[in-house]
Amino acid sequence: MTVAISKPLPPPKKEPWMDTLTDLNDIPPPNAAIFLEDEPMPRNLSSVAILIAQRYKPKKPIDMTLRLYVTEEGTVRRYQLLKTSDPKLTPEYFVHPLLELRFTPATYNGKPASAWTTVSLKIPTHP
Repeated sequence: MTVAISKPLPPPKKEPWMDTLTDLNDIPPPNAAIFLEDEPMPRNLSSVAILIAQRYKPKKPIDMTLRLYVTEEGTVRRYQLLKTSDPKLTPEYFVHPLLELRFTPATYNGKPASAWTTVSLKIPTHP
């Protein structure tokens, strides 16, 4: 009886456009104060955490905290990784899933507005 041993897949390729998601030109700084009526609220955070787990395949749960710039349409336009419990979880693994995140947009003076928000992700283990 022969047993096939599969090698782990290499990490996803880092693409040049990923760096543009950390470029703050023409974006208010993450610590800029703005009085919002409503903060952006994530609508599919758990499904994005699962997407990251499928790409990274962690052996134990991972905690991540990100600062995200959310547009008036509720999409992620920029990110800053604030902390992670696994330093090997690099942007190559989480940027594509982050772009799938959808938010209810922030409101300012009764209208949708772009704004920074902080989210915590719990990346589950991958079987």
